[in-house]
Amino acid sequence: MSSSAATETKSTGPAPLAPPDEQFWERYSPHGEAPLSFTGSLALHALVIGGLILAGVYLASFFFRPDRKVPVEVVRVIDPAGGGGNSKGVAGGKGGGAVGQDKGKEPVEAGQEEQLPGEEKIEPRPELNNTEKAAVQVDFDPQDARYIVESKTDQAKAFARMEGSARSKLRVSDGPPAKGRGGDGEGGGKGPGKGKAEGPGTGKDTGKATLTQRERRMLRWHMIFTANNGDEYVKQLRALGAILAVPLGHGDNPNYQIIRDLRAPAKFTGEGVEGIDRIYWIDDKPNSVRDVMAALQAPLSGGMPSRFVAFMPKELEDELFKMERRYVEKVLHKKFDEDRIEETRFRVVPTARGYKPELTSVKMR
Repeated sequence: MSSSAATETKSTGPAPLAPPDEQFWERYSPHGEAPLSFTGSLALHALVIGGLILAGVYLASFFFRPDRKVPVEVVRVIDPAGGGGNSKGVAGGKGGGAVGQDKGKEPVEAGQEEQLPGEEKIEPRPELNNTEKAAVQVDFDPQDARYIVESKTDQAKAFARMEGSARSKLRVSDGPPAKGRGGDGEGGGKGPGKGKAEGPGTGKDTGKATLTQRERRMLRWHMIFTANNGDEYVKQLRALGAILAVPLGHGDNPNYQIIRDLRAPAKFTGEGVEGIDRIYWIDDKPNSVRDVMAALQAPLSGGMPSRFVAFMPKELEDELFKMERRYVEKVLHKKFDEDRIEETRFRVVPTARGYKPELTSVKMR
Protein backbone atom coordinates (compact mmCIF):
# COMPACT_ATOMS: atom_id res chain seq x y z
CA MET A 1 0.00 0.00 0.00
CA SER A 2 2.62 2.44 0.95
CA SER A 3 4.70 1.86 -2.19
CA SER A 4 1.79 2.36 -4.55
CA ALA A 5 0.86 5.62 -2.82
CA ALA A 6 4.35 6.90 -3.26
CA THR A 7 4.23 6.02 -6.89
CA GLU A 8 0.92 7.75 -7.31
CA THR A 9 2.20 10.89 -5.60
CA LYS A 10 5.17 11.00 -7.96
CA SER A 11 3.12 10.69 -11.09
CA THR A 12 0.66 13.46 -10.12
CA GLY A 13 3.38 16.10 -9.41
CA PRO A 14 4.41 18.95 -11.84
CA ALA A 15 6.07 17.75 -15.05
CA PRO A 16 9.75 18.71 -15.55
CA LEU A 17 10.58 21.65 -17.96
CA ALA A 18 11.59 20.67 -21.47
CA PRO A 19 12.66 22.65 -24.60
CA PRO A 20 9.91 23.31 -27.10
CA ASP A 21 9.57 21.25 -30.14
CA GLU A 22 12.48 21.65 -32.59
CA GLN A 23 10.06 22.81 -35.24
CA PHE A 24 9.53 26.06 -33.27
CA TRP A 25 13.22 27.07 -33.68
CA GLU A 26 13.15 26.38 -37.37
CA ARG A 27 10.22 28.76 -37.89
CA TYR A 28 11.50 31.78 -35.85
CA SER A 29 15.31 31.63 -36.23
CA PRO A 30 16.25 31.31 -39.92
CA HIS A 31 19.94 30.80 -40.65
CA GLY A 32 21.91 34.12 -41.08
CA GLU A 33 19.68 36.35 -38.95
CA ALA A 34 22.49 37.44 -36.62
CA PRO A 35 25.10 38.42 -39.27
CA LEU A 36 22.49 40.25 -41.34
CA SER A 37 21.33 42.21 -38.32
CA PHE A 38 24.90 43.11 -37.38
CA THR A 39 25.75 44.23 -40.92
CA GLY A 40 22.65 46.43 -41.21
CA SER A 41 23.34 48.07 -37.87
CA LEU A 42 26.97 48.74 -38.81
CA ALA A 43 25.98 50.29 -42.15
CA LEU A 44 23.41 52.53 -40.50
CA HIS A 45 25.92 53.79 -37.92
CA ALA A 46 28.53 54.40 -40.65
CA LEU A 47 26.08 56.52 -42.66
CA VAL A 48 25.14 58.62 -39.65
CA ILE A 49 28.74 59.15 -38.51
CA GLY A 50 29.96 59.88 -42.06
CA GLY A 51 27.21 62.43 -42.56
CA LEU A 52 28.17 64.20 -39.34
CA ILE A 53 31.84 64.32 -40.41
CA LEU A 54 30.98 65.80 -43.84
CA ALA A 55 28.70 68.39 -42.24
CA GLY A 56 31.51 69.36 -39.86
CA VAL A 57 34.01 69.78 -42.70
CA TYR A 58 31.53 71.90 -44.68
CA LEU A 59 30.89 74.20 -41.73
CA ALA A 60 34.60 74.48 -40.96
CA SER A 61 35.28 75.68 -44.52
CA PHE A 62 33.41 78.92 -43.72
CA PHE A 63 35.80 79.73 -40.86
CA PHE A 64 39.14 78.48 -42.22
CA ARG A 65 39.43 79.79 -45.78
CA PRO A 66 42.90 79.75 -47.40
CA ASP A 67 44.49 83.20 -47.54
CA ARG A 68 45.50 83.37 -51.20
CA LYS A 69 46.95 86.63 -52.43
CA VAL A 70 45.70 87.62 -55.87
CA PRO A 71 48.55 88.84 -58.08
CA VAL A 72 48.13 92.30 -59.54
CA GLU A 73 48.44 92.11 -63.25
CA VAL A 74 46.43 93.46 -66.22
CA VAL A 75 43.09 93.61 -68.05
CA ARG A 76 40.59 93.23 -70.83
CA VAL A 77 36.88 93.69 -71.66
CA ILE A 78 34.21 91.52 -73.12
CA ASP A 79 33.91 93.34 -76.42
CA PRO A 80 36.36 94.73 -78.91
CA ALA A 81 36.67 98.45 -78.94
CA GLY A 82 39.41 100.73 -77.83
CA GLY A 83 40.88 98.98 -74.88
CA GLY A 84 38.46 98.04 -72.18
CA GLY A 85 34.86 97.06 -72.04
CA ASN A 86 32.06 95.04 -70.63
CA SER A 87 30.05 92.22 -72.03
CA LYS A 88 28.62 94.68 -74.48
CA GLY A 89 31.69 96.72 -75.29
CA VAL A 90 35.47 96.91 -75.33
CA ALA A 91 38.23 99.43 -75.22
CA GLY A 92 41.61 99.64 -76.88
CA GLY A 93 43.50 96.79 -75.40
CA LYS A 94 42.33 93.77 -73.50
CA GLY A 95 43.47 91.12 -71.14
CA GLY A 96 45.54 90.16 -68.19
CA GLY A 97 47.14 87.01 -66.93
CA ALA A 98 49.87 85.01 -65.36
CA VAL A 99 52.06 82.77 -67.43
CA GLY A 100 52.35 80.11 -64.79
CA GLN A 101 48.83 78.93 -65.39
CA ASP A 102 49.64 78.10 -68.99
CA LYS A 103 51.91 75.25 -67.93
CA GLY A 104 51.18 72.12 -69.85
CA LYS A 105 48.99 73.95 -72.36
CA GLU A 106 49.88 74.40 -75.97
CA PRO A 107 50.35 78.07 -76.96
CA VAL A 108 47.43 79.44 -78.95
CA GLU A 109 47.17 82.05 -81.65
CA ALA A 110 45.79 85.44 -80.70
CA GLY A 111 42.04 85.42 -81.18
CA GLN A 112 41.75 81.63 -80.74
CA GLU A 113 41.61 81.61 -76.93
CA GLU A 114 39.01 79.52 -75.16
CA GLN A 115 36.06 81.67 -74.12
CA LEU A 116 34.91 81.86 -70.52
CA PRO A 117 31.36 80.71 -69.67
CA GLY A 118 28.95 83.50 -70.56
CA GLU A 119 31.64 85.47 -72.41
CA GLU A 120 30.57 87.01 -75.68
CA LYS A 121 32.34 86.38 -78.96
CA ILE A 122 34.63 89.31 -79.69
CA GLU A 123 34.71 90.62 -83.22
CA PRO A 124 37.67 92.69 -84.43
CA ARG A 125 37.19 96.43 -84.78
CA PRO A 126 36.73 97.92 -88.26
CA GLU A 127 39.88 98.77 -90.17
CA LEU A 128 41.01 102.41 -90.36
CA ASN A 129 39.63 104.38 -93.28
CA ASN A 130 41.76 106.61 -95.51
CA THR A 131 40.93 109.78 -93.56
CA GLU A 132 41.99 108.19 -90.26
CA LYS A 133 45.20 106.85 -91.81
CA ALA A 134 46.02 110.28 -93.24
CA ALA A 135 45.58 111.94 -89.82
CA VAL A 136 48.07 109.51 -88.28
CA GLN A 137 50.57 110.12 -91.08
CA VAL A 138 50.36 113.87 -90.50
CA ASP A 139 51.06 113.56 -86.77
CA PHE A 140 53.69 110.79 -86.66
CA ASP A 141 57.05 109.99 -88.12
CA PRO A 142 56.58 107.80 -91.27
CA GLN A 143 57.97 104.65 -89.63
CA ASP A 144 55.74 105.00 -86.56
CA ALA A 145 52.72 106.02 -88.63
CA ARG A 146 53.15 102.77 -90.57
CA TYR A 147 53.41 100.84 -87.31
CA ILE A 148 50.11 102.30 -86.08
CA VAL A 149 48.22 101.96 -89.35
CA GLU A 150 49.32 98.37 -90.00
CA SER A 151 48.68 97.18 -86.46
CA LYS A 152 45.64 94.90 -86.08
CA THR A 153 45.06 95.42 -82.36
CA ASP A 154 41.95 97.19 -81.11
CA GLN A 155 44.13 99.47 -79.00
CA ALA A 156 46.08 100.73 -82.02
CA LYS A 157 42.87 101.38 -83.95
CA ALA A 158 41.32 103.30 -81.05
CA PHE A 159 44.57 105.23 -80.61
CA ALA A 160 44.53 106.22 -84.31
CA ARG A 161 40.90 107.38 -84.06
CA MET A 162 41.50 109.57 -81.01
CA GLU A 163 41.73 113.33 -81.47
CA GLY A 164 45.26 114.42 -82.33
CA SER A 165 45.21 117.01 -79.54
CA ALA A 166 44.44 114.30 -76.98
CA ARG A 167 47.15 111.97 -78.30
CA SER A 168 49.76 114.70 -77.87
CA LYS A 169 48.68 115.32 -74.26
CA LEU A 170 48.67 111.62 -73.36
CA ARG A 171 52.24 110.87 -74.41
CA VAL A 172 54.00 108.13 -72.42
CA SER A 173 57.74 108.57 -71.93
CA ASP A 174 60.50 105.99 -71.70
CA GLY A 175 62.24 108.22 -69.16
CA PRO A 176 63.12 111.90 -68.79
CA PRO A 177 62.14 113.76 -72.00
CA ALA A 178 65.00 114.01 -74.45
CA LYS A 179 65.52 117.42 -76.00
CA GLY A 180 67.05 118.02 -79.40
CA ARG A 181 70.08 120.31 -79.28
CA GLY A 182 69.57 122.09 -82.58
CA GLY A 183 72.21 122.53 -85.25
CA ASP A 184 73.50 124.68 -88.05
CA GLY A 185 71.55 122.61 -90.53
CA GLU A 186 67.95 121.52 -90.30
CA GLY A 187 67.38 118.89 -87.65
CA GLY A 188 70.80 118.41 -86.09
CA GLY A 189 74.13 119.74 -84.84
CA LYS A 190 74.90 121.98 -81.88
CA GLY A 191 74.00 125.42 -83.08
CA PRO A 192 70.80 127.39 -83.55
CA GLY A 193 69.03 125.03 -85.90
CA LYS A 194 65.47 125.00 -87.19
CA GLY A 195 64.50 121.55 -86.03
CA LYS A 196 61.99 120.67 -83.29
CA ALA A 197 61.85 117.83 -80.85
CA GLU A 198 58.29 116.77 -80.08
CA GLY A 199 56.96 113.98 -77.97
CA PRO A 200 58.57 112.47 -74.87
CA GLY A 201 61.99 111.09 -75.40
CA THR A 202 62.01 111.28 -79.18
CA GLY A 203 64.99 113.55 -79.63
CA LYS A 204 64.14 113.78 -83.34
CA ASP A 205 63.98 117.09 -85.12
CA THR A 206 61.37 116.18 -87.72
CA GLY A 207 58.48 118.09 -86.17
CA LYS A 208 56.50 114.84 -85.99
CA ALA A 209 55.89 112.61 -83.01
CA THR A 210 57.58 109.24 -82.62
CA LEU A 211 56.40 106.34 -80.49
CA THR A 212 58.28 105.45 -77.33
CA GLN A 213 58.91 101.80 -76.44
CA ARG A 214 56.21 101.92 -73.75
CA GLU A 215 53.70 103.28 -76.26
CA ARG A 216 54.52 100.47 -78.67
CA ARG A 217 53.86 97.94 -75.88
CA MET A 218 50.59 99.67 -75.11
CA LEU A 219 49.49 99.43 -78.74
CA ARG A 220 50.25 95.70 -79.04
CA TRP A 221 48.62 94.73 -75.72
CA HIS A 222 45.03 93.60 -76.15
CA MET A 223 43.23 93.94 -72.82
CA ILE A 224 39.92 92.18 -72.10
CA PHE A 225 37.75 92.88 -69.05
CA THR A 226 35.36 89.99 -68.43
CA ALA A 227 32.51 92.20 -67.24
CA ASN A 228 28.81 91.63 -67.83
CA ASN A 229 27.65 95.15 -66.94
CA GLY A 230 28.89 98.63 -66.08
CA ASP A 231 29.15 97.95 -62.34
CA GLU A 232 31.40 94.90 -62.89
CA TYR A 233 33.52 96.81 -65.38
CA VAL A 234 34.07 99.65 -62.91
CA LYS A 235 34.89 97.20 -60.10
CA GLN A 236 37.59 95.60 -62.26
CA LEU A 237 39.06 98.96 -63.21
CA ARG A 238 39.06 100.05 -59.58
CA ALA A 239 40.67 96.79 -58.42
CA LEU A 240 43.47 97.32 -60.93
CA GLY A 241 44.17 100.83 -59.66
CA ALA A 242 42.95 102.63 -62.79
CA ILE A 243 42.02 106.28 -63.07
CA LEU A 244 39.81 107.58 -65.87
CA ALA A 245 39.91 110.55 -68.21
CA VAL A 246 36.60 111.59 -69.77
CA PRO A 247 36.20 114.14 -72.59
CA LEU A 248 33.60 116.76 -71.66
CA GLY A 249 32.39 117.98 -74.99
CA HIS A 250 33.06 117.01 -78.58
CA GLY A 251 35.07 118.29 -81.49
CA ASP A 252 38.77 118.26 -82.31
CA ASN A 253 39.94 119.50 -78.92
CA PRO A 254 37.62 118.27 -76.11
CA ASN A 255 38.41 119.00 -72.48
CA TYR A 256 39.48 115.73 -70.81
CA GLN A 257 38.82 115.61 -67.06
CA ILE A 258 40.15 113.10 -64.52
CA ILE A 259 38.20 110.79 -62.19
CA ARG A 260 40.49 109.21 -59.58
CA ASP A 261 37.98 107.62 -57.19
CA LEU A 262 35.91 105.14 -59.19
CA ARG A 263 33.02 105.00 -56.74
CA ALA A 264 29.58 106.40 -57.38
CA PRO A 265 28.82 109.22 -57.38
CA ALA A 266 32.13 109.93 -59.10
CA LYS A 267 33.62 113.43 -59.14
CA PHE A 268 35.99 115.13 -61.55
CA THR A 269 39.15 116.40 -59.91
CA GLY A 270 39.51 119.41 -62.20
CA GLU A 271 42.99 118.36 -63.38
CA GLY A 272 43.92 117.78 -67.00
CA VAL A 273 45.59 114.78 -68.58
CA GLU A 274 49.02 116.30 -69.28
CA GLY A 275 51.94 114.70 -67.47
CA ILE A 276 50.18 111.59 -66.17
CA ASP A 277 52.73 109.42 -68.01
CA ARG A 278 50.89 106.08 -67.66
CA ILE A 279 49.96 103.54 -70.28
CA TYR A 280 46.25 103.64 -71.03
CA TRP A 281 43.40 101.93 -72.84
CA ILE A 282 40.70 103.70 -74.77
CA ASP A 283 37.11 102.50 -74.67
CA ASP A 284 35.01 104.14 -77.36
CA LYS A 285 32.34 101.47 -77.62
CA PRO A 286 29.02 103.31 -77.11
CA ASN A 287 27.47 100.60 -74.91
CA SER A 288 30.56 100.39 -72.72
CA VAL A 289 30.83 104.16 -72.33
CA ARG A 290 27.14 104.46 -71.47
CA ASP A 291 27.21 101.61 -68.94
CA VAL A 292 30.37 102.84 -67.18
CA MET A 293 29.16 106.43 -66.98
CA ALA A 294 25.84 105.20 -65.55
CA ALA A 295 27.67 103.06 -62.96
CA LEU A 296 29.87 106.00 -61.94
CA GLN A 297 26.98 108.48 -61.93
CA ALA A 298 29.45 111.08 -63.19
CA PRO A 299 28.19 114.69 -63.62
CA LEU A 300 28.42 114.93 -67.40
CA SER A 301 28.05 118.15 -69.30
CA GLY A 302 27.58 118.25 -73.02
CA GLY A 303 25.95 114.83 -73.29
CA MET A 304 27.39 111.32 -73.34
CA PRO A 305 31.16 111.32 -74.03
CA SER A 306 32.51 109.58 -77.12
CA ARG A 307 35.03 107.54 -75.10
CA PHE A 308 36.92 107.30 -71.86
CA VAL A 309 40.60 106.62 -71.23
CA ALA A 310 41.69 104.22 -68.47
CA PHE A 311 45.21 104.86 -67.09
CA MET A 312 46.95 101.91 -65.42
CA PRO A 313 49.54 102.08 -62.60
CA LYS A 314 53.21 101.71 -63.51
CA GLU A 315 53.46 98.65 -61.21
CA LEU A 316 50.72 96.95 -63.20
CA GLU A 317 52.46 97.79 -66.47
CA ASP A 318 55.74 96.32 -65.18
CA GLU A 319 54.04 93.10 -64.11
CA LEU A 320 52.29 92.81 -67.47
CA PHE A 321 55.61 93.18 -69.24
CA LYS A 322 57.14 90.44 -67.06
CA MET A 323 54.28 88.09 -67.91
CA GLU A 324 54.74 88.75 -71.60
CA ARG A 325 58.46 88.08 -71.41
CA ARG A 326 58.00 84.85 -69.40
CA TYR A 327 55.43 83.63 -71.89
CA VAL A 328 57.69 84.18 -74.89
CA GLU A 329 60.68 82.53 -73.21
CA LYS A 330 59.01 79.73 -71.23
CA VAL A 331 55.95 78.83 -73.30
CA LEU A 332 56.95 79.76 -76.86
CA HIS A 333 60.64 78.94 -76.18
CA LYS A 334 61.83 81.95 -78.18
CA LYS A 335 64.31 84.69 -77.49
CA PHE A 336 62.48 87.75 -76.21
CA ASP A 337 62.51 90.54 -78.79
CA GLU A 338 59.78 93.17 -78.43
CA ASP A 339 60.02 94.19 -82.08
CA ARG A 340 59.01 90.67 -83.12
CA ILE A 341 55.80 90.63 -81.07
CA GLU A 342 52.71 91.54 -83.06
CA GLU A 343 50.05 91.16 -80.38
CA THR A 344 49.75 90.01 -76.77
CA ARG A 345 46.35 89.23 -75.30
CA PHE A 346 45.33 89.36 -71.66
CA ARG A 347 42.07 88.73 -69.87
CA VAL A 348 40.87 89.80 -66.41
CA VAL A 349 38.89 87.10 -64.61
CA PRO A 350 37.07 87.14 -61.24
CA THR A 351 38.45 85.18 -58.28
CA ALA A 352 37.27 84.58 -54.72
CA ARG A 353 39.19 87.65 -53.53
CA GLY A 354 39.01 90.04 -56.45
CA TYR A 355 40.20 89.91 -60.05
CA LYS A 356 43.15 88.13 -61.59
CA PRO A 357 44.64 88.92 -65.02
CA GLU A 358 45.57 86.03 -67.29
CA LEU A 359 47.85 86.10 -70.32
CA THR A 360 46.05 84.12 -73.02
CA SER A 361 48.28 84.36 -76.09
CA VAL A 362 51.24 86.01 -77.80
CA LYS A 363 51.39 86.35 -81.57
CA MET A 364 54.82 86.77 -83.12
CA ARG A 365 55.61 88.53 -86.38
